[in-house]
Amino acid sequence: MIIDGLTHITSDGRWIDGKSDASLENLLQNMEEARIEKAIVCGLPEGISSEGLASITAPHAARFFIFSAPPIHRPADLEPWFENSKKNRTVGIKIHPREGKYSLDAREVSAAVDLAVRRGMPILLCGFPGGSSEVLPHQVLGKWADCYPEGTFILAHAGSHRILDAWHMARSRENVYLDLSHTLSYYLGSSVEKDIGFVARRLDKRVLFGSDFPEYSPAQAIQNLERCLSDWPDADRAAIYGGNWKNILLKHQWWKDQTL
Repeated sequence: MIIDGLTHITSDGRWIDGKSDASLENLLQNMEEARIEKAIVCGLPEGISSEGLASITAPHAARFFIFSAPPIHRPADLEPWFENSKKNRTVGIKIHPREGKYSLDAREVSAAVDLAVRRGMPILLCGFPGGSSEVLPHQVLGKWADCYPEGTFILAHAGSHRILDAWHMARSRENVYLDLSHTLSYYLGSSVEKDIGFVARRLDKRVLFGSDFPEYSPAQAIQNLERCLSDWPDADRAAIYGGNWKNILLKHQWWKDQTL
C-alpha cells in the first residue's frame, strides 16, 4: 500500500501559487495515476476549515485522513475546535507557522500541541524555512517529543535543506518521524538529494513518503524518491511508502470510520 503522506486541497481548487489545481478531483486523478490508495490531506491556515475538509472528502472518506490547522490566532476557540475534531474526522493537527504567520514560541502553539497529545492526535509540523520563528522547526519538534514521549511528531519536508540536522534529532527519538514531501522534488540535483537517500536508508522505519500535492504530483514524487534511493537498494521501501504511516495511524486510531 502506498500512502501519500502530505497532500492539500482547497474548497475552490485555487492554490497559493495562483496556478496549481488543488481540487479534490485533481488529487483523486493524481492518486489513480500513481496507484496511491490513501492520503493524508491537509488544509492551510485560513485556507479551508476542518468542516470544509470533512465535507469535501466525505464521498471518499475511506481514502483520506485529515490533518487540519487549529485556530492558533483564536486561543478561545482552541478547546472547542479539538472537541469537534472527531466529528470533523480530524485525525491529526498541522502546525504551519510560515503560512499561519505565527511563531513556534507562541503560547497558543504549546497549548495546541498539549491538547492534541492528550487526545491521541499526531502532530505534523512544517519544516520548510521561513516565517517569524527565531527557532528552527526540527529543534522545536525535538523538544516537544521529549516533553510528550507518548505523542507522535512528524517533521514535514524533513527539515528541508537541514535534513541531516533533522535526522540527528530524530534518530534518538522513537516518537519522531521525517516526511520527505517537497524536499524530494525541490532539491533534486543538489547535494540534498544524496542526503535524502542516506536518511531514508538509515531511518527507513521512521521516514515517510509524501508528495506535497499540488506543489508536486505523487507520480513525480515517487520517481524522485526512487532516484534518491538508487544507491540504497536495501532501504525498506514498503515501510517508507506506507508501512510507517500505517503504524502511526493505527497507534492513534480513535476514530471508527476509517480502515487500513
